[in-house]
Amino acid sequence: MEFDFLGEENKVVYVVEIKWRNKPASYRDVANFVDKVKKAGIDAVKLYFISKSGFTKQADELMKMEGVMDISNEFNQ
Repeated sequence: MEFDFLGEENKVVYVVEIKWRNKPASYRDVANFVDKVKKAGIDAVKLYFISKSGFTKQADELMKMEGVMDISNEFNQ
């Protein structure tokens, strides 16, 4: 199982997915990321997603439901 970034601090695991392409990240992209984390069995996790071209409306809604943070603006300047 592969993650773009995986780190741990104070017993909290941080997992980051990065999509650096010229189209918005889709619902399926976000769902695959969340499923991958769940299958890995990682507890006490904080999920972050970076997308060069933003997210579809459906992807954004799923991120809110699953607690995935969009930190794209930190890198798209």
